[in-house]
Amino acid sequence: MDIEKAKHYSLAEVVLLAIFALGLAIAWALTKTRSHTPMTEPIALDGSGLRVSVPAGVGWDHTAWAYESDNSMALLAQRRLTQRAEVELRWRYIMAIEPKTLRQVIEERLAGSAAQSKMLEMPEGTSMEAAQVTTPGPLQEPTYYIAWTSLPHGRAVELQVIPAGPDYDPLYMESLLRDTAMSMIYQMPEEMAAGVAMLERFWQDLKPAGESEEAFLIRDARGRSTGFFYAHQQAATDPNIVRRIEARHYELQQLRLESSLEVGRGGDSLHWQTRLMVPIATGVRQYEIRKQAEKLLVTSSLDQKKTLYSDNDLLPELLVAEFAAMVLPATQPSVLLEALAGTGQVVPVRFKRLVPQETIAGQDAAGAVRVEYLQARDFFDEFYFDGQGTVIGRLERQPNRPDRVWQKSDVQELKKIFGDNFSIQPLRTQPKNYF
Repeated sequence: MDIEKAKHYSLAEVVLLAIFALGLAIAWALTKTRSHTPMTEPIALDGSGLRVSVPAGVGWDHTAWAYESDNSMALLAQRRLTQRAEVELRWRYIMAIEPKTLRQVIEERLAGSAAQSKMLEMPEGTSMEAAQVTTPGPLQEPTYYIAWTSLPHGRAVELQVIPAGPDYDPLYMESLLRDTAMSMIYQMPEEMAAGVAMLERFWQDLKPAGESEEAFLIRDARGRSTGFFYAHQQAATDPNIVRRIEARHYELQQLRLESSLEVGRGGDSLHWQTRLMVPIATGVRQYEIRKQAEKLLVTSSLDQKKTLYSDNDLLPELLVAEFAAMVLPATQPSVLLEALAGTGQVVPVRFKRLVPQETIAGQDAAGAVRVEYLQARDFFDEFYFDGQGTVIGRLERQPNRPDRVWQKSDVQELKKIFGDNFSIQPLRTQPKNYF
């Protein structure tokens, strides 16, 4: 009888255990199904070698890659089941940034705040580190989740997942971060490797130059004179200075830019002053860039300061035409690198050699190079060269603006057309109220 009871109780326990195990399996399956996030097909960022996905499915929507003023390209996705976004996800491809670990990034961003961070485990197969960041207290800021990885040549990729408020499922947010981070694919393009190598040769070959000048008359599609560009290359007096350029760019009712650039041998030193006036802006904006070791310190009259990382892999825009001439005889038909503007902006650029018949306005040139600014679509310059590799013309195309053609000119013609608006006085000697 005792044996029969024992058998009965053992069978009941087995049944209960089986029911319990089934419940766990169902709960696990539901959690797994809920946490798994379907993804879009990989979305490529032109000129970067980067492809990423964002969540797909009900309520999810995303933008295209777009340039942001902090020298990054961003891709935004949101889930909206109501009028309000429930969660926001942001990919960023960052340029001109020092190689860092995620811990270093978090320490810099949270310096002086009460926010706390916790590192998260990531699946095998992803190069991204991940963490959760929270701000404690009754008025707690929404937690956000971050993943990060540094890429070669001063680039990095960041992913953030940000819930819209405090009522969220942490397990789902972590899963969303992991699933999205796992979608990242990076392979340095051959064009980029070629661009890095060519820019290194460019700096090595850059020797002190004698005094020279170039002048261009800018015309619109109707042939009307709308502006000018003038650059004066001063003769080198210091053997360690290879370029000292004073440049002026003027467009009627749109732009006045004055720039003074000094570059040291091998690109190891740089001092760049720029004054910019745009009619829709208030007053004159002034910028200064100085190189210290592998950092570029950017200051402006707006009391803004930022630091860019550059191991001689940023090309100042005043040297873009000179670099384009180097692309003409190269075996590689196109190369990628990043260009630096006098305002401290960094943009990805593709140099692409063209035959004159492929150009828009350079059919009579001996050679041509198209310089594509990849932060926007249909944004490029075409440089036209004679047989000696000297720029003889240029076509400028920007989004939502008519094309403009730069024609070779001289100082006398520009003075005759633009009068007092044409000035070649050195920037460093001009009064601050020059504009």
